[in-house]
Amino acid sequence: MSCTAIIFATLFSTAVLTEDAVDLREVDGGTRMKWLIDGTVVDSKTGKPIEEFIATPGTFSVDDSGRSVVRWRDNLKISMRGGEFKWPRTSGFSEMRFRISANGYRPVVTPAMRRGGPYTRIRVTLTRE
Repeated sequence: MSCTAIIFATLFSTAVLTEDAVDLREVDGGTRMKWLIDGTVVDSKTGKPIEEFIATPGTFSVDDSGRSVVRWRDNLKISMRGGEFKWPRTSGFSEMRFRISANGYRPVVTPAMRRGGPYTRIRVTLTRE
């Protein structure tokens, strides 16, 4: 199984992707089998975990002009705590991305991911408004 490791920050229009320093071979197989995403959401200045945030999945569709757009599934949003961002491998849509939001911070949008994997270790950095 291929593992993807990314750290990213997105302010809706600008994405910065860099290689993660974590060796994913150190992540146990049970974790990789259970979670599609296993990561953290942190404050950009302090690096400390965001205590409470919301992860909203979005799916891709085509609008009337033929452009691909993300449709945010607010009915499926999940409140997460302690800076831990985890999404099960078997949950969601065939292809999706996530909008990460927290009070007092600018929302961040993840790159597109497929429900079955690969396992992704992710670090989301939120910037105060």
